[in-house]
Amino acid sequence: MLLADDDTLDRTFVERCREALVAEPGLSIVHGRTCFVDGADEAYGTVFDVTAGDAGRRILHYLSRVHDNGAFYGLMRGDAMRAALPMPNMLGADWVWISRLLFQGPLRVRLDAELRRSYGGSSRSFEQIAEILALPPGAARRPTAGIVANVRHDIRAGSAVYAGLAPARRRRLALLAALSIARTRPCNFIVDELQPVLARPLVARALAPVGQISKSMRSQSRPGKIVQRDR
Repeated sequence: MLLADDDTLDRTFVERCREALVAEPGLSIVHGRTCFVDGADEAYGTVFDVTAGDAGRRILHYLSRVHDNGAFYGLMRGDAMRAALPMPNMLGADWVWISRLLFQGPLRVRLDAELRRSYGGSSRSFEQIAEILALPPGAARRPTAGIVANVRHDIRAGSAVYAGLAPARRRRLALLAALSIARTRPCNFIVDELQPVLARPLVARALAPVGQISKSMRSQSRPGKIVQRDR
């Protein structure tokens, strides 16, 4: 499994995830619920099972719903992990990685296992991620479009995991995967286009009060609801 250096696990996290892998030999990965921590503020991420029998359906179900992607820090079956290597170095690498695992088997969530993740760090912005990954200048300019393109390329021609698919089926799955991301996140494309304007000093100063109100509301909010769906 993968674990960031500023995150922590319940003492029984690995044991409980391993129990699920042993109980269902066909699973590729099992993960727990994610609690995001920012000082005194805490909020739970959204989790869902991905258990469809068809590999393509699993990938499309995942890509249309994934948000904070706690699955990236789940316990993986060794042979599925080795088949998914090497780890990609790109925006959206975590979505690409889990898609490779899902092509090989389902994903299961254990709500009695908890990962505590810190806000900020390398994931605080796409620009920070691009810098850490040493991506070309401008890679984070339109991050949503970049992620869509990366996922599509990885399925169509990038990863050997999909080599067993006929070329036409592989191209079709790649296109459907890209569309699954795009159609469920139209606002992300708008935000990507507006970001340079919003970052201008004059605009940033004008919107500062809105940001303070938003921050205050977030600090008073209770942890988010855990959502579990089985497909």
